[in-house]
Amino acid sequence: MSIAESSETCIISDISAHDINKIHSASYNSLCAGDDTNDVTNPVTEKEKDKKDIPNLEQGNEKQSRIITTNLRKETLNDLWNTTYLLDIFEKPNWTGRVENTLRLFEKQIYIATTQLGWDGISDEAVGELHWSFTGSLLYSVTVITTIGYGHITPKTAWGRIVTMIYAFFGIPLTLLCLANIGSLLGKGFQIFYNRIPVVRNKRDFGIGNALPLPATTIQHKKVKGEDGTITEEKNLIVYIPSRTLPPPQHVPIIVCSLLVITYTLIGTLLFHLWETSWDILTSAYFCFITLSTIGFGDVVPGHSLDSWQSQPKQFICAIYLLFGLTLLAMCFDLLQEQVRTFARWFGECLGIVEVEDDEEDEEDTGHNEN
Repeated sequence: MSIAESSETCIISDISAHDINKIHSASYNSLCAGDDTNDVTNPVTEKEKDKKDIPNLEQGNEKQSRIITTNLRKETLNDLWNTTYLLDIFEKPNWTGRVENTLRLFEKQIYIATTQLGWDGISDEAVGELHWSFTGSLLYSVTVITTIGYGHITPKTAWGRIVTMIYAFFGIPLTLLCLANIGSLLGKGFQIFYNRIPVVRNKRDFGIGNALPLPATTIQHKKVKGEDGTITEEKNLIVYIPSRTLPPPQHVPIIVCSLLVITYTLIGTLLFHLWETSWDILTSAYFCFITLSTIGFGDVVPGHSLDSWQSQPKQFICAIYLLFGLTLLAMCFDLLQEQVRTFARWFGECLGIVEVEDDEEDEEDTGHNEN
């Protein structure tokens, strides 16, 4: 007789994610085929029953998944004990075969709880912070509207997924618009600050091509009719003295923008390296680069490990670092857009895609029109 057929055991022989999701409205014991009065095979305490009435969307599902896996582990231990206790003759082949079947079933149940219910590997009895806490939800919201999408936590409930789609549908365009406007504003401010630096200001005022232009002279021919009716031609010398105008602001070089991004990345690398003891310098730099480039693999996320402590402050700082980093990138893109246009036009002229502008002919035509 197999263990699943024994009246003294309570094994979930066929469990699915749909069945497990019913835990929110029904007791976990309803999935068992054994006697509900057995305290060993159905270890649902009053504390666990109280934890089932959770109003939140994803936080309740996370807590419930921990309760489920705790019960699964306890039932598996009970099945292993029954396997050893019920055998009349303790032989290795019989015991090994039955224990292997029990462990295979446990592996299947854990796989379903991990992939479809979002179990994070933390037992309900363990003291661990919830990933769907306030800071965890904040980091999740930021990664959604910035299109990074770490994927370290994802909604498992139907309502959670519906809310995520609605939130992303309106949040992504607003975020991109805000980043563009804030980046443009910060870019203008940084350009003014850059041109006020003494070295840059002196180079702009007294550099080559910024000296005061020389006066321009023009001879004006004019015909004058005298009293006797004769017409004479007069020549007048007209001197144009150009007024000194302020030189145009100097563009921020590409090297300066690159140094800003590299410095910000290095600051994040050192910060997360000090917080996450299991991360080396390369892992921290890899996380910062993946974050700022909006790739967001999600294979490494601060404060999201089984042995992580004080994960909520880490997740909050990660969200702030992410927002400031994207704003910095938007500012750098705004500063470089004029130089990128110039380079793109030059490159197009080299390839023959864009027609070369003849500046000299334009200047000559302008001079003739003035005369």
